Amino acid sequence: MRPTVAHWTCRRSGDCCVQTRDLVMTHAERAELERVTSLPLQWKPHADARFVRLVSPTGCPFVTFTPQGEAACSVYEVRPYNCRRFGCYRPDPLTEPYEAGGPLGCRNLSDRVETSLTVYTSYAALQRHAQPWARAHGWSKGMNA
Repeated sequence: MRPTVAHWTCRRSGDCCVQTRDLVMTHAERAELERVTSLPLQWKPHADARFVRLVSPTGCPFVTFTPQGEAACSVYEVRPYNCRRFGCYRPDPLTEPYEAGGPLGCRNLSDRVETSLTVYTSYAALQRHAQPWARAHGWSKGMNA
């Protein structure tokens, strides 16, 4: 069983960003990203026409690293909903590797949400905090991608 994290803080390892090769977002979120960056971005259609996929074989094109090795997001203020609501809940990225996959996109998180009421409650609060952005950018209640 994985350790429970009562008050999780992102350790800024960048693991989740580097391993994200396909990020789903609304067309309004795409427009926000295109407004603030001049990077060449590769977009692909999503099975649900309300969404679009940002595809990058090398991970998120917006992740950068400080000289100290901490990850930073170059589009943090307009990052998509799926980034805003993400948390892996690993206490220490050096001792617990990031595991992509699982029902929530991260096995580390999926395991903890299923086994810890504390993590479940904290993750639900993270979702609620991200929802105003989501509603303002084309997401509606019950929409999942």
